[in-house]
Amino acid sequence: MKNRPSSRLFWGVGLALSTSAFIAVAVQNIFPYLAGSLTTSDHHAVWVLTFMVMNWAVGSTLMPWVSARIGIRGAFNGSVLALIVSSAVCASTSNIWVMLLFRGVQGLGAGILVPLSQTIFIRYSAPDRRSLMMSLWTNAMLIPFYIGPFIGGWLATVVSWRYIFVLSIPLFVLSMWLSGKKIPDSARLTKPFDGIGFLMLYGFVVSVQFIIDQGDESGWFRSGHIDMATGLSFVFLIAFIVRQKRTEHPLLNLSFLKIRSFGLGLLLLCLGWSIFTGWTADIPLWVEKYTGYNGFYGGLLSIPIGVTAIPVTMFMSKASRWVPVNYLAVFAFLVFSAVYASIFLVPQESLQEVIFYMALLGIGIGLLFVPMNMLVLSEIPPQNLHEASTLANFVRTLSSSMGVGILGGLSYNATGTAYAALRDHTSFLAAVRQTPMDILGYQHKALSVAATMGINNVIRISAWICLVAAIIALFSLQSVSRMAARK
Repeated sequence: MKNRPSSRLFWGVGLALSTSAFIAVAVQNIFPYLAGSLTTSDHHAVWVLTFMVMNWAVGSTLMPWVSARIGIRGAFNGSVLALIVSSAVCASTSNIWVMLLFRGVQGLGAGILVPLSQTIFIRYSAPDRRSLMMSLWTNAMLIPFYIGPFIGGWLATVVSWRYIFVLSIPLFVLSMWLSGKKIPDSARLTKPFDGIGFLMLYGFVVSVQFIIDQGDESGWFRSGHIDMATGLSFVFLIAFIVRQKRTEHPLLNLSFLKIRSFGLGLLLLCLGWSIFTGWTADIPLWVEKYTGYNGFYGGLLSIPIGVTAIPVTMFMSKASRWVPVNYLAVFAFLVFSAVYASIFLVPQESLQEVIFYMALLGIGIGLLFVPMNMLVLSEIPPQNLHEASTLANFVRTLSSSMGVGILGGLSYNATGTAYAALRDHTSFLAAVRQTPMDILGYQHKALSVAATMGINNVIRISAWICLVAAIIALFSLQSVSRMAARK
């Protein structure tokens, strides 16, 4: 490539990617603040996060069609402009439904931007620098996940949560100024849009998100609503797969799943990523409920993840030049398994001990993300990178939301089982103690102990799952060549 784009292009694209991720996760620990300003419940305030994630997943499927119709440069500028407008509305509205509508717009814009930015980083970098560029793209996307909850909690406590969106606007404008005209323009194609497939996929994602959001409140599969949503999700998914195989212009090119490095690599990446995102959401929530810390300190727990993950990620970009990515993947899952086996939470635990556990999780994700992303795209021809990246990012984004819901549901059920046993002991005490406050105090302590037992048990399950994933990676990815790591 003779006229290789300047580094200004990558700085601008990376800034837009980081800012879009920041506005997604910065609301993670401030739901009571959102509920008060939007005149809604804490439970409904959670939708401010989940609705963007849901549309983020679906929005990623639009990238190939949008970039074909208006070019890569137009797709970047359009998605950033949508994020600017929607951020302005989110910063000013006091209506929950207006907030959700424009959080959906933010999700669609960010969804287009994530696979588009990955394509730009790979397509316009030299072949011998792609492992480095993949590392930089990874950090640009993940750093906001480390610092976003802390900054969001600080803004909500000190100023207002609205500044999450106010401060994002100049950053988006700066990203357009840096990269808007630096991105090489691409040919425009009148590619038909699979609207029917899009509606099927949207129906599937909405059904899954409903199950995740309402599962705890409705009693999971003891509820007819959850059963109906589960049935609809399977119907929409099967109909979508059939549609994608038969239509001439599919929304997602599912044929990439037949490539071993892509299909199995994506499965393992989503497995590790979903477990990681699940625990980085559920452990701070446990801290806030049972150790006496507020949402600000819950957000603080994401910072040690970044402190360890960022240097490890940069190291992995160098290690991938000399070690086959399949072996790096095996090592990453072994480390994750060891980390989950070492975590043991206790009620009233000090924040320093939880910070240590979160730092260990940062090491695990730093080891996992770069080699697995390189493995997924290692055998994809350059002309198909945008389609493969779109499919990979859709599945990964959806898996993160499912990971939070599934692990949260398992912990909830495990907590119920442990509390039922402890409650029997509480009933015995009620017969021999006459002070109601004694019984209430013991019940609260029993709930704290039960919740801790539940989360520890599910964390142990995660350790075994990661160990099995390491074994699968060791024996199933042998066909991936050493040269794939250098692409």
